Amino acid sequence: MRYGVPYKDREEAFETDIPCLVIGKRDYSPGNAGEIIAKAMEPAQYFSEFASSSKSLLFLLCDGTRPTPTALVLEHMFDEIKNHANVSFLIATGTHREPTVRELEAIFGRHYEEFRDRIMVHDAKDNGRLTYIGTTSRGTPVSLNTAVMEADGIVAINSVEPHYFAGFTGGRKIFLPGIAGYDSVERNHSHATEPGAEPMALDGNPVSEDMFEAMNFIRNRRIFSVQTVVLPDGSLHSAFAGDMDESFGLAVESTRQIYSASIPRKANIVIAAAPPPMDRDLYQSQKALEHGRLALETGGIMILVSSCWDGIGDTGFYELLSRLGEGGRIEDHLGNNYRLGNHKAARWLSLCSEGSIWSVTELGGDVLGTVGMRGFGTLQEAVDEAVRTLKEQGKEPRINLIPGGSFTVPVVA
Repeated sequence: MRYGVPYKDREEAFETDIPCLVIGKRDYSPGNAGEIIAKAMEPAQYFSEFASSSKSLLFLLCDGTRPTPTALVLEHMFDEIKNHANVSFLIATGTHREPTVRELEAIFGRHYEEFRDRIMVHDAKDNGRLTYIGTTSRGTPVSLNTAVMEADGIVAINSVEPHYFAGFTGGRKIFLPGIAGYDSVERNHSHATEPGAEPMALDGNPVSEDMFEAMNFIRNRRIFSVQTVVLPDGSLHSAFAGDMDESFGLAVESTRQIYSASIPRKANIVIAAAPPPMDRDLYQSQKALEHGRLALETGGIMILVSSCWDGIGDTGFYELLSRLGEGGRIEDHLGNNYRLGNHKAARWLSLCSEGSIWSVTELGGDVLGTVGMRGFGTLQEAVDEAVRTLKEQGKEPRINLIPGGSFTVPVVA
């Protein structure tokens, strides 16, 4: 049979008579985005009371790296916002760069010019604008942007999707890492190399549980939450508003329905594609590998299909891998010397220890060698070689194919 996956502006295909399970291919019909937001706000009609009873309103908004339909939500709230005497906005960048003007225009929509003088951008390294509020049981010193501590009413608007080590984005993440200090983020993310830090895992996930614990320090704050769920194509699927914990929990369940894919078994060959725009670079493409590993037998072969047309991306993890060399032990090189971003390299080494990583990409041989990958010119060549290799090992090849590897999370039934 013939199978295909997206690759840049075309399809990368292969033919095989090996049993092949296609994972996560489903269609969703997006609804009317405005109606979805309006429906979400219906059971939370107290937003009008929340706004009018707040001496000041601070909106926490995602930066340009998230698919949150912020402009749409703000449009729905505009009548309440425009009549309020003290409204400000804080872009929750975490440790990301400051948004560009174009990104801010997309975040605020047609009201950008009206709001621009009231927009603040979080800087995780600006200690003068951070307030320490406590330390979690895992030793994370929690410092948040002082604007949150000064605001009477907080409105958090973000989106929920699978996250490869925090379980899910959204909810508590707009506080940590969104508006937290650099040291807070670094310590929290250091748990990404521990057991349980997996996609769509909350219970037993040390990163997520640390985030929830950090939220306990601000439980006395007045918070109104809007959690959105978007489809892989960026269209709005659902939204939930009101209490932070309740809206996040409902959004998580909606996200599971969209992005999880039940499979009967793992396979010894997994083809995970990073479709555009997630194929931009190697850094972004790792998400497809993280999801693919959930469908791969130990000792199997993972084939990443991603053009990586913009190269490596964030070079921090690549430089660390360069220093480690093949066979480097994670524990020896990270240990107490963890720095933000090291978890990326640690998880990459963990992937390499579980099986072979092959690729169909535009990256050069030197880059692939540094990260422990074997490159192929076409997907057909990679599949044929994987089948031959496994048969030589006396194994019966089986294939799990994930066309949307960047956003499909396999779950063994």
